[in-house]
Amino acid sequence: MEVIKWFCKPDRLEEQLEKNAALAATELEAADNAGADLLLLCDDIAYTQGLYFSPEQFRSILLPFYRRLRNTISGDKLMGFHSDGNIESIISFLVEEGYSVFSLEPEAMRLVDLCRRLPENVIILSGIKAGWLMGPDPDDNEEAEMLQYINNLKNSCKLILASSCGLYNIRSLEKLKKIYRLVV
Repeated sequence: MEVIKWFCKPDRLEEQLEKNAALAATELEAADNAGADLLLLCDDIAYTQGLYFSPEQFRSILLPFYRRLRNTISGDKLMGFHSDGNIESIISFLVEEGYSVFSLEPEAMRLVDLCRRLPENVIILSGIKAGWLMGPDPDDNEEAEMLQYINNLKNSCKLILASSCGLYNIRSLEKLKKIYRLVV
């Protein structure tokens, strides 16, 4: 929500972006120097239907900062991006800048369709829907649908099966374990 406020005051937008990009760069460099194999930039810039702003605004205003952040880390490290919501309209820009791992909400995006259009080197860190972890226990038919969805996804792209939502209680963690056991 903070970023949306910045766009309401265009005269201070550049200053705010610079300040926050510098902070993010410091954190990324520290993780890189500590030996992290994957660095994931988390910036919730979308809601279920799309970006909070136009793809053109993203490309002209935010993408230069994401480019700089990508360039602060060693070239051989994997750089990823997480956002809640649907970022389909700008994911190709991020791929062009060297982002190759994407933590995405399956509820907001048609991941199977998206995966078929992404380059082979892109990894999707997702696939477990929040409702599976927070809703009622699935019956056999629902488990079969879950397994079919996950299989379709893993046959469409490189997949690290994960959830983009937090695990708020032990019940959600137990459900996550059941999903992993179901898939294996």
